[in-house]
Amino acid sequence: MRSRCFFLAALICSLSPRAEIKAPQPEFKEYLVAPVRVHLLVTKGELNLTTTLEEKDITRIFEKANRIWGHAGIHLPVEQLIKESAENPNAYRQNYQSRNLRWLLALRPKASRAENCFHVYYLKRFGV
Repeated sequence: MRSRCFFLAALICSLSPRAEIKAPQPEFKEYLVAPVRVHLLVTKGELNLTTTLEEKDITRIFEKANRIWGHAGIHLPVEQLIKESAENPNAYRQNYQSRNLRWLLALRPKASRAENCFHVYYLKRFGV
């Protein structure tokens, strides 16, 4: 008898609609669109400066971020996805245990910087 009740309860729970938080549907003019340029750092000879993320991972990450920020009327489209080497790997080798993280700025390649979007840099690991 107990197993029948459990089965019936499980069946009812599986048929009931799931609670889902729907993103508000404001007009597009109410959205803040903030383009993001994603940099996947892949540096030869430096495993810690070589991310293992792929394009599918970035897509998944930004889908989640946009579901969350969509409630606030903010959209973060990936403007460009770039695989490139770190500009100055020596900065990593000399400072990776430093609590001051300003040295990370030296890793950003100059050729792919722009002022009209946000930049997100992925690397494998940094100390601290």
